[in-house]
Amino acid sequence: MITVPQAVEKIINRSRYLSEALSKDLINTTSLARYIKAEVEDLSFKTVTVGSVAIAIKRLQKTYKKGYKKITVFEEAPDMIVRSNLTLIYVKNSDNLLSELSKVEADSQNFKKKALFTYGRVETVILTNKINLDGIKKILKDEEITQCFPNVSSITIHLPKESVKNSGIFYFFIKSLAWEGVNILDMISTETELTLVFEPQDTNTAFAILRSLFES
Repeated sequence: MITVPQAVEKIINRSRYLSEALSKDLINTTSLARYIKAEVEDLSFKTVTVGSVAIAIKRLQKTYKKGYKKITVFEEAPDMIVRSNLTLIYVKNSDNLLSELSKVEADSQNFKKKALFTYGRVETVILTNKINLDGIKKILKDEEITQCFPNVSSITIHLPKESVKNSGIFYFFIKSLAWEGVNILDMISTETELTLVFEPQDTNTAFAILRSLFES
């Protein structure tokens, strides 16, 4: 059995959105208390009042305010590049896949846009111009393509080099998209770039949200 404050902390800590919103006073504590009251009772095995839950939330909120760190790595709005008419391909890894991907890489010299690869433990992701799709499928005819999005768009955000040591830099961008219900199909990162992949209908909304993060 746990106490009411412990139950409240457990519920809120599992949601980064809630903890950050509380740190910025974006949530009415009484409304939140009503929302989580039933779960608090389940965790604490006793009946509680909205008031007792609200008090626990307010006490917890003070710790979030002390610990919250604003992202300050950006001196100005970063460059953002939007690309459309792309294809996102997921291929199951195999013993021969790397050699087949080397053929894709060699042929991409003649493609309109080069292919971008991300190697995972189980599968590999290919992001490229959609005019390359048929050629890649021919090269990978003996491989298992587990998923293919033939028409996607991407937004590439250029990051300062010091951002690699800045806690929460990716979350800074992703949480705003999640709050607005914008789905990210995939994300690819390097030391100075973050590329987010979207369905075409979500791209304009995503770009507007990301730019708004740097508007005063």
